[in-house]
Amino acid sequence: MNEPTWVTLTLYITVHAQKLGEPLPLFRQISTSSDGNMAEGEHFFMSASELGDHRRAPDNYQTITISTHSDPAHWATQEQYDHYRAALAEKMLTAVEKVVPSFRESIESMEYGAPKAWENYTKRPNGYVGGFPQTVAHALFRSISHRSGLNNLYLCGDHIFPGGGTIGAAASGIHVARSISKSRLI
Repeated sequence: MNEPTWVTLTLYITVHAQKLGEPLPLFRQISTSSDGNMAEGEHFFMSASELGDHRRAPDNYQTITISTHSDPAHWATQEQYDHYRAALAEKMLTAVEKVVPSFRESIESMEYGAPKAWENYTKRPNGYVGGFPQTVAHALFRSISHRSGLNNLYLCGDHIFPGGGTIGAAASGIHVARSISKSRLI
C-alpha cells in the first residue's frame, strides 16, 4: 500500500515562566489557516509542563512541546531539510507570539525534532508520524483494520483505525485486545 502520510517538526523548548507574565496552559491548539490547512505550521499542538513539576523543569521554568505535521516532500534534500526546518520553526514561533506576546523572549533553550531525528530515535522509516491524514479515503470502513488477515497477527498504532494521536493509537490496542480475548474488556 502506498498511502500518503506525513512527518513532523517538533520544537522542544524551555521557557522562563516569570518572563511570560503567567504560566502557559498545559495544552493548546493554535490554528492560523484561513482555508482549513491542518499542517505545515498552520495548525499545531502546544503542550507545557505544569509550573512546579520538578520532574520536567526546575522552579520558575516550563518545558514546551510544539508540533505540526508536514508533507515529506518538503524534506527531501539536505538543503530543503535545513531551510524548511528553520522556516517552519519560525512560522510556528511567530504564531505562538500572537497568542503569547512575550513567548520568544522567555525562551531559554530550544531543540528541534525534525524527520531525521524521528527516524533515528523512533526507528520510523523516513520519520513518518501520526498515521495517515484523516480524510474521507481513510475514514471508518475504509481505514486500516487491526485485523491483518493472517491468523493470530493483529496491528495497532497510529496508522490503524481509529488513527493518530495517543488516544487513537491506544484505542487501536484496545480493539486488538478485544479481538484476542473475544470480550469487551471495558
